Amino acid sequence: VYKKINQSLKNDGQTMTDADIVAALKEAFSAINAAVRDLKISRKDTSVSTATIAIILNRALFVAQVGNSRAMLN
Repeated sequence: VYKKINQSLKNDGQTMTDADIVAALKEAFSAINAAVRDLKISRKDTSVSTATIAIILNRALFVAQVGNSRAMLN
């Protein structure tokens, strides 16, 4: 997960906008979801998984999640 998100956030030294960061997180989660789905199909696996990731960039907090997991800030 970390590797894919890191690849998606790579910006070649350019400043990323909030929209860029959101798009990178969506791209990473979509790719990870597809990989897990394909692996589950090939193994005839019926288990489920969830993920929640929080990233602080440009002095802003971005939270992405898939499945029924939730992030709580305290």
